[in-house]
Amino acid sequence: MALVLALVQIGVPTATVPATVKAQDAEGLIVIITPSHDNPFFKAEADSAEAAAQDLGYE
Repeated sequence: MALVLALVQIGVPTATVPATVKAQDAEGLIVIITPSHDNPFFKAEADSAEAAAQDLGYE
């Protein structure tokens, strides 16, 4: 979880989206928002965050 939080804290812009799913329906779900994957840094960041989230049991 620390890795995912660290990746989020590096300044990746995020948007607030109104919640349309009840909290109990969203358990185990995480959303990773990154800039374009044309940039190898952001692609590696997204891949690492996805792998860490899956290791922690998120979808």
